[in-house]
Amino acid sequence: MKRKGVAFNRWKSWKKSTWPWRVFKWHNLELLEMLVAMQSAKSYVYKQLKSSGASWQDTASHCFGLPENPGKKDKSLREWSDSFNSSQNWMALNGVVAIASNLETYLGTVTQLALSSDVGALYGVSKQIDGLQCIKRGSGSLLDFREQVEKVTKGTWDSRINAFKRYFQNVPTVFEDGCSVLDQMRIIRNDVAHSFGRDLEHSQETGVLMHKKMKSVTISRVMSFQQKAWKIARAIDHQLLSGHIGEYEALLYYHRIQEPFGVNHSTADRAFILRKQLGREGEPPAGKSFYQNLVKYYDSL
Repeated sequence: MKRKGVAFNRWKSWKKSTWPWRVFKWHNLELLEMLVAMQSAKSYVYKQLKSSGASWQDTASHCFGLPENPGKKDKSLREWSDSFNSSQNWMALNGVVAIASNLETYLGTVTQLALSSDVGALYGVSKQIDGLQCIKRGSGSLLDFREQVEKVTKGTWDSRINAFKRYFQNVPTVFEDGCSVLDQMRIIRNDVAHSFGRDLEHSQETGVLMHKKMKSVTISRVMSFQQKAWKIARAIDHQLLSGHIGEYEALLYYHRIQEPFGVNHSTADRAFILRKQLGREGEPPAGKSFYQNLVKYYDSL
């Protein structure tokens, strides 16, 4: 739906979220659908087994109508069930990896975006330096905030939260209060990524030939992690969008596409092209005056 009354304001976005948040949201919903599908499949399979009168001693091939494997002992339904539960646990563990990775990717991206927009935030003069002007009149490329991004995406979450606070002065309460839960996710992620779901420290012991038991994580716990990550990312997005980003994303997008037609087109024509291009990216329209004022602001930098 077209927003006719939307006014362009460099430091106040008319939208409710950043582009990185939309990507984060999409991946979260994708994972949620997979988890729900796994739970639904499990419930259905065991319900069908029960209704068919299957017993734990039956062979799995018989229960599922599979051909027997000659020369190999067929697993009982009990053994199959143990393997099925292990596979569900493995999916749950990797679900935690996905949630932690998605949150870190979002946090790194939105931090880069906020600092690129509001360069002065690092020096206590927020909104006094428009990062787009630095790009437009400088090298033309994004400013380099790799060091700051690394500080909020690596290490313990306590150190990451402290770094976030140094850059942006404030930390959403849900972010600060969620530190212990985020560290639980971080530890599980490291264990899965580096030691096949086993305790990382114990797995790296030398001179030991003992099988370590895989960590156990329920689907419900994964979903609770996902809800926590969702709330934290949403709060961060709200703070950075309203406090440091504003309409920087649309301005940066215009900067990247304007060169071929910037000189030979009127403000109205360029605004129309911008609106059309953003629409192809899935951006809802904001009205003609919004884009015209955005182009005028860009020209004034």
